[in-house]
Amino acid sequence: MIVGFDATTLTGRISGVGYYTARLMESLANGAGEGIVRRLVVLSNRPVRVEETERVQVYVRRRFAVRSIWMQLVLPGILREVKPDLVHFTNYLAPLAGRVPYLVSFHDMTLSLLPRFHTFKKRVLTQSLIPAVARGARMILTPSESTRRDVVRLLRVDPGRVRVIPYAAAPSFRPVPLAPDRLEAAHGVRQPYFLYVGTLEPRKNLGVLLDAYERLASEGTRVPPLRMEQSASDRLPAPSGLTRRFAFRRVSHCHPVPPETTHLL
Repeated sequence: MIVGFDATTLTGRISGVGYYTARLMESLANGAGEGIVRRLVVLSNRPVRVEETERVQVYVRRRFAVRSIWMQLVLPGILREVKPDLVHFTNYLAPLAGRVPYLVSFHDMTLSLLPRFHTFKKRVLTQSLIPAVARGARMILTPSESTRRDVVRLLRVDPGRVRVIPYAAAPSFRPVPLAPDRLEAAHGVRQPYFLYVGTLEPRKNLGVLLDAYERLASEGTRVPPLRMEQSASDRLPAPSGLTRRFAFRRVSHCHPVPPETTHLL
């Protein structure tokens, strides 16, 4: 089987979906699906750092900077040329034109449930296409039963076409011996501490975390320092209203943390 693989989330600012895509692609490249997947064709509107092997091919032609335009107007022609048996779209969107069977990953349904926490561009472009993408998919993958129920309820798709496949941690996230000196050298912190790792955006509801933390501290409760770490490629500023509170003496806003040392935290 020839499988097309959407790697568009591996370009630009890589968030959690990008790491999900990278780990999944690594697994497929390293033998997952052996005996079923004969060739993996990596598809992206921009260059991606993927090593080609006997099993992995990167389609390098017909790029276009704007992902949504490339996916709807350029990718259908690429798929007619490549002729994959199946395509996995890793981040909600898929081309509406074309007859190639595909499955799609829906990571949550906050665009419908909490639209105010998303950009205008996402609300206009992505949200308007999601229902049609869902109808055309052979299967929809979700990371949790909660998201599966949201997909079935909000998009009115056959529950039999929505499957829960929980995300797996990268191999580096495993039990390791405590190494306080290495931890301090890498991140400038010693135990104990509270930790948040992720993107800094309104839908993460970090204001509530900071409110609770400040309240405990102001009441005299002895609380460890709070570290707020961004992913290594998340270079967005903090949401409005959070920046001021990073000045609170026991909260540190740490800038991008390298993936190779995140597990130490």
